[in-house]
Amino acid sequence: MFLLVPLFAWLVHRAYRRTGRNYPQHLYFALHVHAAWFAAGAIATAARLVPWPLVAQAVAALALAYAAVYVVLALRKAYDGSAWHAVGRAFVIVGVYWIAVIVASVALALPVIFWRTL
Repeated sequence: MFLLVPLFAWLVHRAYRRTGRNYPQHLYFALHVHAAWFAAGAIATAARLVPWPLVAQAVAALALAYAAVYVVLALRKAYDGSAWHAVGRAFVIVGVYWIAVIVASVALALPVIFWRTL
């Protein structure tokens, strides 16, 4: 995902192109959001070490909810928009970003999966 941070920054730049901010400012914001997402993911992963699966599932659900709420609040705070605009733009930005993550993951996995058949 860290290789796709510039793409996330570009998506934010496109969504908030009239703010007068340049690309490095959006890149800094993207790094900030990714750091929060990775912290939530690390906590969810660490929760899997607990012997009770229900705890791990609850922590994973909370981490996912935290990541979704965090990006909306971060967009609202950083770009001074309304809550509804932040939700709408976050939905589009994160949706396109996750499509790119899936495509990149498949593009990386396919050569590894089919390496022996070539």
